[in-house]
Amino acid sequence: MTKRSWRAVLPPLILAVIVAIFAAWQENNLTKVLQGQVQGTLENTLKDSQLAARKWHQTHTAQISAIAQNIEILEGTEALMRLSTTEEILQSSALSNLRSHLSRLLTNYGYLGFFIITPDGASLASMRDSNIGTTNLIATLARERFEQAVSGSATITHPLQTDVPVVGAGGVVSKAAPTMFSLAPIRNRAGDVIAVFTLRMNPLTEFSPIFARGQTGLTGETYAFDRNGTMLSESRAIDRLRFLGLVSTNETSTLNVLVHDPGFNAFDGSGEVNMAAKPPTLMAASALEGNAGTSLTPYRNYYGLNVIGTWVWDDDLSIGIATEMASEEAYGVLDTSVATIRTFAACTVLMILLLAYVQHRNRRKRHAQELEILKALDQAEQANQAKMVFLSSMSHELRTPLNAVIGFSQLLLDEKTVQGNPEHKEQIEHIHTSGEHLLALVDEVLEFAKLDLGALSFNYGRTQIGEIVESTIKMVGKLATDRHVTIEYQGTAFEEMPQIWTDITRLRQVLLNLLSNAVKYNRRGGTVALKAMLEAKYVFFSVEDSGRGIAEEDMSKLWEPFTRLGAEQSDVEGSGIGLAFSRKIVEALDGEIGVESTLGAGSRFWFRLPLHLSTETIEKPAKKEIGSTIDSSHLKDIKVLCIEDIELNQEIVRRMLMKAGITRLDFAGDGKSALEKLKTDTFGVILLDINLPDMDGFEFNRRKAGLGLAKQTPVIALTASTSVETRQMAKEAGINGFVSKPIKYDILIGEISAHTSAG
Repeated sequence: MTKRSWRAVLPPLILAVIVAIFAAWQENNLTKVLQGQVQGTLENTLKDSQLAARKWHQTHTAQISAIAQNIEILEGTEALMRLSTTEEILQSSALSNLRSHLSRLLTNYGYLGFFIITPDGASLASMRDSNIGTTNLIATLARERFEQAVSGSATITHPLQTDVPVVGAGGVVSKAAPTMFSLAPIRNRAGDVIAVFTLRMNPLTEFSPIFARGQTGLTGETYAFDRNGTMLSESRAIDRLRFLGLVSTNETSTLNVLVHDPGFNAFDGSGEVNMAAKPPTLMAASALEGNAGTSLTPYRNYYGLNVIGTWVWDDDLSIGIATEMASEEAYGVLDTSVATIRTFAACTVLMILLLAYVQHRNRRKRHAQELEILKALDQAEQANQAKMVFLSSMSHELRTPLNAVIGFSQLLLDEKTVQGNPEHKEQIEHIHTSGEHLLALVDEVLEFAKLDLGALSFNYGRTQIGEIVESTIKMVGKLATDRHVTIEYQGTAFEEMPQIWTDITRLRQVLLNLLSNAVKYNRRGGTVALKAMLEAKYVFFSVEDSGRGIAEEDMSKLWEPFTRLGAEQSDVEGSGIGLAFSRKIVEALDGEIGVESTLGAGSRFWFRLPLHLSTETIEKPAKKEIGSTIDSSHLKDIKVLCIEDIELNQEIVRRMLMKAGITRLDFAGDGKSALEKLKTDTFGVILLDINLPDMDGFEFNRRKAGLGLAKQTPVIALTASTSVETRQMAKEAGINGFVSKPIKYDILIGEISAHTSAG
């Protein structure tokens, strides 16, 4: 290679290296973002489960403390303690009265049974005669908790192996099922502890559901375990554990599964394993030492699945709590994103190298042509022709994988996890927009025919609406006559229509496209009704035909370019870009366009444009930039109530409001609890989800008004439905603002600013 050739090849090689370095940086940055998102999800789930367990513990200890101080229980206990033998106790009216009283209590509160235990651990009273006078299992199996109750504190045992048949797996009554007790001291009138009162619970219905609510995705689960590493709640994989024989058919995972590392995935059939001889999992080993932690590096869980997780040891509850998810599921989006980045980088580098090769080859050709000047002219002409063919083929080969990259990145933008994470969304949007920009560069470098990228020019001027409509009808007149279609004008009289300031050519293009389509796709002898009229601040146009109509399943394809919905098989001429082009023009003119159609009866296309009557020059509507921001400093003192039942949506709103400086937030998961909050608190704005579990947003707003609550507080609807009907219903229900989902930051903050006194 000559020195001149190296100078030509070196820049593309440097550019290829820069692209590779940029892709590696992007991959590393995206990995950090997604790992942070996964870690946040796991830690929030763990925190919610721990708080729920503590609340449950507080509720039950408070409840049994209140019950234990019941005068009938105290008097019955004192009467029984005055008896000297078990036989006297069994025959006493005191025991009978206690059973009668507590039977109603057990039914009302859903408990399974009760014990009254003397401080030395003997069962003084129970629903079963066989228990009286024996050493109570709580004093034996949960000695620490029993002594805590004797010392005067209410508490709850961990799940224990039952002493009597109780409801277990699959609703089967069995002694293999676990049981659980809440304990509280019984004090005499002097305040001294004379006995311990206990209520039996079913941990499968009371305790395990607390952690079952921490299940996420397909494999994520939250569970509890004791200091021996024994699972205290139900495993999400219980059916598979039974299938493998790690848990018997009539057993539950509670008290029967050790949180130990089997050394391999037990579900792949690698062999039998003695779990008792295996060490605790990485998570359990840390938690059992009293530590809290998170591992985003995969480790094996209690049945050998590679997971990532977070954990904590709760000293107050004396249990460990862990939230784990299969690493394959947790990092699924990351793996897809990394593959997209690498594909994009590989395609880009390949394109650069191919262009460098073409450049180098052409230079060699030109150098050879210099040897024969007379021949060079003819050869140059032939080479240019060959170059055009080659570049056309190369463009196709380069654009095919590049378009795949653009399309794949667009799919990622639609993922919920991306929509809910602004940092992640920004990274993927960068991939997408870079791909589109690179596609345009390929066209320019290869001197290939440019595509229409939407860069329309607009020439505004004063025009009479009636003149445009009338001239357009005349332009389609011959086509209508040839097809035996009648065009009728049913709008405001031409002479009564005002002059407007708009792009005459673009407006005529839209009318011509709609009117010619109505004629071409009409039936022989059909009609076309054209209307033009004023409505508020808009000028409204509609074109209605009596043709074949459009099927409901085809409506979504209607605005796609080069789509003719089967008409390409007919004798109707057309390219399939008219509607797409018309929509583009109308939106560029800050208007809107739509269609209603009934299959077999015809279609009605309409559009409306702003009614600019001023003679001042109107610039082309500016394109809204994604991620633009607005000043929200004036909103920092506003208190917001968000009524939303989905926690993920609550988190999205919370983060957006925190970004805007709004820190005084409150949330309600349904309409009823929201109304209760409005009775006791004052808010500057209410964000209302339309689809609530107990009532829709319209009904909530009507009830709020009926109760006279928050009369002056603006209500902004948050909904995934953006139809005209939904907006009208919101308006009729007294809702002030409207924000569609997925929620966009600027729109949400803009609506809050527009509807609050601070704004």
